Amino acid sequence: AIAGGRVSRGLDFAFFPRYQTPVLLGWAAFMVLNAPLLWSFFQTHRRIFLAGGAALLLPLVIHQTKARQDDDEDLAVRRTAGLAMAMNVMDEERPSRVYELNDSKKYADAFKMVNRADKLGISIFSRYPLRALRHGLKKPSSADIPASPCAVTLEQTTPVTSDNKFVRVSGWVIEKDSKRVPQVIRFLDRDGLVVGYALSGRVRPELAAVFGEKNPKAGFEGYIYENAPSEAAARCDAPKY
Repeated sequence: AIAGGRVSRGLDFAFFPRYQTPVLLGWAAFMVLNAPLLWSFFQTHRRIFLAGGAALLLPLVIHQTKARQDDDEDLAVRRTAGLAMAMNVMDEERPSRVYELNDSKKYADAFKMVNRADKLGISIFSRYPLRALRHGLKKPSSADIPASPCAVTLEQTTPVTSDNKFVRVSGWVIEKDSKRVPQVIRFLDRDGLVVGYALSGRVRPELAAVFGEKNPKAGFEGYIYENAPSEAAARCDAPKY
């Protein structure tokens, strides 16, 4: 069913290398079609069968142990990619590392998918924080969202070459009292209107002394309007990390 749903978006989408469904289907078909032969071989050459099975399974088990390891950098990139899609930022670098967006048509299709998910109330784009971010730009910062007294250090601004309305910003943030990390940073202009957002979660081990922990997820990345960086003030949601 999953593979069939992807086929509706094209064969290249259904068989994209990051998806393991076609591989699993192929192995399942092989096992079913060759079940009598495999059972016969098992009965006559049990030791060889078990040794071969172990040789096949061992690399899989070793590879699966990687799934138990934290991959905070990859998760941070995915958060930024989701943020770009939620804000309608056509950033060729971040979203393309998650979803193959190599032409304007695929970007348009992706944005349509995000808009539909928002309307139907499904996927990450219908939940906090991305749903709120989609509808907050150029509006006053929502008063019903608890703010925390945070210190934001803006370290870098990078032009988004594929969308000159925005720049990508990065730095680190800390909640002053608790030494924890707010999840969302909202950038406001002089009139108190939201001109950009950033999400924290990037590991910054060099800030261990500031936070009193080994790998604080204090780094953030996000987007603000191109003409806003020099005057944008920051407001943070209640701490999370």
